[in-house]
Amino acid sequence: MDLSRKEVNKGLLAIDETQNSFMNIIDSIEEITTQIQNIAMGISQVAGGAEDAVSSVNYIEDMSKEISSNIGNVSAATEEQTASMEEIASASESLAHLAEDLQSLIYQIKI
Repeated sequence: MDLSRKEVNKGLLAIDETQNSFMNIIDSIEEITTQIQNIAMGISQVAGGAEDAVSSVNYIEDMSKEISSNIGNVSAATEEQTASMEEIASASESLAHLAEDLQSLIYQIKI
């Protein structure tokens, strides 16, 4: 009977050790689960930041297109003003010649 009792005690000790091992495994699994959840939350935050960055880049692209269009408009307006200034310069030159001719005619009338 002593032998049986010793065997039972050994079996109970083995069961206690196994139970402790399983409890340690469960604790480790819970810790790993928490770490995985933290990593998933971090990935989610990074993804949100990436979406914000994409939105910002798209906004900058739109603004660049608008600025480029405005630069084209300013360039066209500058060309128009240059052409108008050339016409005014030509008209001024013609008026100067007409004024000279008129002065010459007035001078001839006085003589």
